[in-house]
Amino acid sequence: VNDFVDPGAGSGFYHAFLLQFNRPGITTGMGNATLSKNTNNTASWRIDYTLSTQSTLTREGALLLAPDGAISVNDITTQRSYVGFGESHGDWIVWMELDTSQSRVYRMDILIRKGKDLSDVSLAGRFNLNGFYETTTGDSVDTTFGRIEFNGRGLYGDYTLRNSFGQLASTGEATYDYETTADGRVAFIGGLDPVGFFSRNAQRRLLVFPDVNPAG
Repeated sequence: VNDFVDPGAGSGFYHAFLLQFNRPGITTGMGNATLSKNTNNTASWRIDYTLSTQSTLTREGALLLAPDGAISVNDITTQRSYVGFGESHGDWIVWMELDTSQSRVYRMDILIRKGKDLSDVSLAGRFNLNGFYETTTGDSVDTTFGRIEFNGRGLYGDYTLRNSFGQLASTGEATYDYETTADGRVAFIGGLDPVGFFSRNAQRRLLVFPDVNPAG
């Protein structure tokens, strides 16, 4: 657990991203998470979300961490359990469930460790993209693969995607603005203006963002 908390503080601070796949549709959430050390292999956690439904959700629980990074999680608020993994340097944690009760099929929490002194240049370079698509009011699901490139000076482009049916989409030569915060939040300016989070270490950079279309 020491890898997931700040030295001397006993707590680690994370951006939090929720994916909840319903039947049908999807709910997303963004917020903040705190992980507090109890012992060398146990911790308590709290996540405060603002959901895509415009409501808020606070959940609390405990977790057990194995030496290889496997995590067993107890959610006290919802009385649910999850399994997941933590990155060995404490840069991110992912846990997930499989629960078919109450028309809730799947929930995933992605926690990205907050950084310091990050900036637009922190996102310089090309990223591979892997996405999951689901319609909010129907049964259509799909996977997407592609790439996106940041110039480190507030512009992104080459946003190219291919879905599992072989259909392509690309921004071509066009570029759009992006803005970052010192703790690793990124706002894409252009298109549907999604907001995401990126991990603090340039050698292990992970970028997570939802691209939600309110039209369905």
